[in-house]
This record gives sequence, C-alpha cells and structure tokens, in this order.
Amino acid sequence: MNKEIFLLDCTLRDGGFALEGEAKQQFTYSEEARTSIAQNLTDGFVDMIELGTIEIGEMNKRGFSVFPDMDEISALIPLNARSNQIYAVFFRGPDIPLDLLPDWDETRCRLIRLGVRYSEMEKSLEYCRKLCEKGYFVSIQPIVTMRYTDEELDRVIKAANEMNAYAVYFVDSYGAMYREDVVRIFKKYDEGLHPDIKIGFHAHNNMGLASSNVMHMLSENSSRDVIIDACCMGMGQGAGNLQTEVIAAYLNKKYNKNYGFAEILRVCDSVGKFWKDNLWGYSVAAMIPAVYGVAYKYGLVLRNEYNCSYEDIARILQRISDEMKHRYTKNNLEILMKELDVK
Repeated sequence: MNKEIFLLDCTLRDGGFALEGEAKQQFTYSEEARTSIAQNLTDGFVDMIELGTIEIGEMNKRGFSVFPDMDEISALIPLNARSNQIYAVFFRGPDIPLDLLPDWDETRCRLIRLGVRYSEMEKSLEYCRKLCEKGYFVSIQPIVTMRYTDEELDRVIKAANEMNAYAVYFVDSYGAMYREDVVRIFKKYDEGLHPDIKIGFHAHNNMGLASSNVMHMLSENSSRDVIIDACCMGMGQGAGNLQTEVIAAYLNKKYNKNYGFAEILRVCDSVGKFWKDNLWGYSVAAMIPAVYGVAYKYGLVLRNEYNCSYEDIARILQRISDEMKHRYTKNNLEILMKELDVK
C-alpha cells in the first residue's frame, strides 16, 4: 500500500470556535499569536493548515480567527510556505454568497472545508459543486456523520464523485464513535469514492477515543490517501479534539513522517494559557452526551448551570427525543426539563 497520510492542523479554526463559544468571550487570539501559530505549523512541515473561518457580519471576530473575506484570511499564509503545503479555510455551512467569493488563485487559501448541516445536505452539496467550479479544492464534511443513513451517505459519495471533490470526511462531532463505527464508515467511503478523493477524519475526544479511532482508521487495509485533523493540545469546543502533538509523534515513529515536534510544541506553549482556564478538555459532563449520541453542550449546561449530578445527566439525556438531541438550544433544554419534570 502506498497511501499518503496528511496531517491537517485546525488549532486556529477549532480553537477559535472554543474561544468564541466561551460564555464571557474574554479570551482571543492576538494578531501576533495567529501569525506565530501559522508560522510554526508551517516550519513544522504540517501538510495542511486551517487558518480560520469566513463569516460575513458586522462584528469583528478576528480574535476567534473568523474573517470577513477570503483575501484577509489568506494574508495569514506565511511567505516561506512550501509548495506542497495546503492552507485551508472552514465554512460553517453554505452561507457565504458565491458572488462575494473570488475565484481561486495562488494568493489565496487552496482548500475550502464545508461543514454540511444535516438539514441542508442537498443545498450544501450543490454549493460544494460551485466552489469546485471556482477552482478551489473542496472538502465535504457532514457534521455528525453518524446521523446519516447509508442512503444519505450514498448521496454524499455520488455528489463527491460527480464534482471531483478533494476529500470527504467523517466527522465525529459528539466524540461518540467506536472502532466499529470508524471501520464501517471508512469502508463505505473507500468502496464508493473515486480513487483520487481523499478520506478525512475529524475526531472529537469526548470519550478519550480520538487517538485510538484515528489509529484504527490508519490500520485499515487500503491504499486510499487520508487526512487526519488535529489541534495542538486538542484545543476545541467541549472535550476538544485529537491532539496534534500526539498524532504527529505517532506518525513520525510509525509512518516515517518528518513533522517538526519542536515547532508543534511552540504552538502548544502559545495556546497553553487558555488551557489553564479549562476552556476545553475531558470531562464526565461532556462524555455522557457522547454515550447517548447527544450534542455535548446539553451535558455541560446541565452540570454547570442546573447543578445536576452525573447520574441525573445520564437519566435525562437517555430520554431525549431525536428531534432535540442533535441541536442544543436553551429552549430545547427547558422543554426537556419540563417534560421530565426536572426541577
């Protein structure tokens, strides 16, 4: 097998989401920090570096690595970037008007990663097709991939083949996947996608299984090129993500990669100040929702705002309806608590 393994670091983007999601929003990336993180990841030979998100709005969200347009985010690309390094931007959905997005050229981020909301699958797939026509590499990323039926995944695969997408991901948004889930979805993608389309894995760490799940995927008997997402120190929302420093060391040892460990550790030092404030990381309150396939924020709010015991959180979440489980809102939680007569 001659498969290529690509490491994609999303510390700036997913870490930015964690900072943005923090209740008081008192922590932000400085311009210096954003530049330094992008530079160290570049110097550390990381294959793909996600620089942040594009979002159109009146608020200044640059401190969360959220930018108003493609040109501004692309200005973060270091001048010494190597020709084989790819810089990426994340779209939260098919929300950016296409007439505001320039065609790709060499001054801009090459890869657009689109988070596909379950309720907008067809709209998102058509949007991805148009992004391909603008010259970008496009990664299709179905949020909470475990929610999709085989027939729905077949639709994603068919669309990816038709547009010649760069990659198709399975996204473990709730950190709820076990080895058999990883194997099942990987094999489905591997059997259905055209040979030149990469398979990506974005692993969340609610049950502490991100590393082992990724390693299981890498051990699959396949020549398919794969992309592994990770964040330095696992920085991300809730329990966070696979740690870049962990998977880079593993890939260096087991797959003869040459990632710069010292440079990656410099990024860990840069984001370490946020770690001290417990903005992400393992918690029982984030683990319990993963057991029941529920959005992690239910567990955190029940613990931190309602002072529920862990046993009560489990009792509540195992009875949540399918209509509510995939999307946390304050109203959904209030309805749930009323239905269950929880004080």
